[in-house]
Amino acid sequence: YGSNIRIDNVISENIARPLAFTNEATDLQLWRTNIHLGKVLIKNYIRGIKFRCVDNLSVVTANITGEWEGLVTKPGYNGILNENVKNATFGNLFIADSAEHAFRFGGDGVTDSWQIANLYAKDTRGCGFKIAPTPPFKVSNGKISSITGVNIGKGDLTGNSEGVRITNAENLEISNIVILKQCSKAVSLADVTNLQINNITVESAAARVLVFDMAQDMASGNCANITINNLTGNCIKETARYAVELYYQDGRSIDNLQIHSAVISGYSVAAVSAENATVVNSRINVAINSAEVQKPFYGLTDAMGIHTTARLDGNVFFGKAKNAYSKGFVTADSTPFDASNNTKLSSVFVSSLSAVAS
Repeated sequence: YGSNIRIDNVISENIARPLAFTNEATDLQLWRTNIHLGKVLIKNYIRGIKFRCVDNLSVVTANITGEWEGLVTKPGYNGILNENVKNATFGNLFIADSAEHAFRFGGDGVTDSWQIANLYAKDTRGCGFKIAPTPPFKVSNGKISSITGVNIGKGDLTGNSEGVRITNAENLEISNIVILKQCSKAVSLADVTNLQINNITVESAAARVLVFDMAQDMASGNCANITINNLTGNCIKETARYAVELYYQDGRSIDNLQIHSAVISGYSVAAVSAENATVVNSRINVAINSAEVQKPFYGLTDAMGIHTTARLDGNVFFGKAKNAYSKGFVTADSTPFDASNNTKLSSVFVSSLSAVAS
């Protein structure tokens, strides 16, 4: 409890919840101010650090590892849990063995103006990085240099073990996301506006590379103004369906989604699926770099709700997809063109097409 606290070095071993700076109350007007942690070393934990209702927070560096003996997955068993923080700065963070999420922003109040230098998450049972406040609250105005996730979900492929999951958030910038080994989804978004991600790299990691999904965390709003400059990823063959899945439930829409370059390899039924989606004012440039990607697009029909004014009309480059022709996306005798074996488009716009005979 209290404010104006500075701790330069923390070493903890075999303590379930070593650090908590919190009001532990429903009174959201009671805030702690000016909390500073220098070097934090935590080994064998249930929850490493909790911050609740803290304004002006800084953590220089943290190394949080080691699964508590006999630990089971329960909500709140995070490496670092933040509920309602303002003006927060995190340096380099290494978090492993968390029973739920490695690093989480949650809460039922204001979370605003924060930044993370580098987060490395490994062997988590939940997400590597997660934003999920209680609606209608938002996590706002954040900046992250890099997120690296390795073996997220510990191979269980459960629904709540994404490499990065962002819901109920706005005004965020992430420079780099790298996801390696297994997780249920590499990057999952819902109710997010004004998000820019410069680079996403996914290697043999997920059933989905990028997905819009409001099935969890009580996400309630549309997605809008999302820019991803570069996306490179492949899917696990045993569980994959679509690399980029734009399916968004219950009438929500995706407005102004810009993926400037998506290179899809590995295995998937389609590079991009828009089944049952409402996508407007959007553009996706897709390169397929594997013969195991069966279709470039799936589910682009008016009947399924796709807005043909957007029609994902970026450059389509098939790369090494030797079976692209046989799957029938563009053939000489298609009238109209087939987007899949059972779906037809009313119109097709291709700004550039490159084909190389094998």
